Amino acid sequence: MRFKDKIHYLEKPSLYESRLILEFEKYLYRQFFDIIDFNLLEAKRYIKSLKNKIIKEDAKRFFDIKYPDILVKIFDIIAKNPGMTIDYHHLGNDL
Repeated sequence: MRFKDKIHYLEKPSLYESRLILEFEKYLYRQFFDIIDFNLLEAKRYIKSLKNKIIKEDAKRFFDIKYPDILVKIFDIIAKNPGMTIDYHHLGNDL
């Protein structure tokens, strides 16, 4: 709330309850300081560009990655189900 100049919401939470809930829901998708004021579509594009840069460009400098698009898909599958046991058979079907 400090970064968005809405600290007054925290001073009187009962008065701004609905706005605080909305801001919290926004925060769940925009946890990076860079995208704090982005709308949902802009935030998704930014995260996608970051992910692609890290996997397709940066990681290739350190590892021999023959199929970076498949690695991005694996990352997406794991990111959607963090903490879950990976079943390689189902992972292969998903890919």
